[in-house]
Amino acid sequence: MSRLMAVAAMLLNLAACQQYRLPPAPANSPASVGLFAVADGGAIAGEWRVAGLNGHSLDDPQEITASITARSLQVSSGCINAAWSMRIANGAAALARIPVEGCARSFTPTEEALVTALDSARHAYRRTDNSLMFDGPRGAVVLFTQ
Repeated sequence: MSRLMAVAAMLLNLAACQQYRLPPAPANSPASVGLFAVADGGAIAGEWRVAGLNGHSLDDPQEITASITARSLQVSSGCINAAWSMRIANGAAALARIPVEGCARSFTPTEEALVTALDSARHAYRRTDNSLMFDGPRGAVVLFTQ
């Protein structure tokens, strides 16, 4: 029995000396497709421009910008503004619309789709190209730094 214990102890010591490697990400996980969870809102604070919406590049003549703080997100398209309070923790995002001043014109279809996507955002990821993606059940928004 003591010989068995000695062999077990030796194997445990050998295993402890081996460098631990994380298993590869599952094929359908965000990391497997180049998406990395945003730790918190402070990690993405800054000025951004909306570059993609629901899988398509944004080619609007009116540039849409986004200003992000640790706890809020505001998008502007000309005189149109929309804002959200925001909490992000390890990639999980919770956004809630808050009032903000803007002009009285109607939203364009692109602006409406953007607001819908951000209203439903549940995740915040950085991508390998350093862009930012908010993703949810009603759309995805990609932002590039200004």
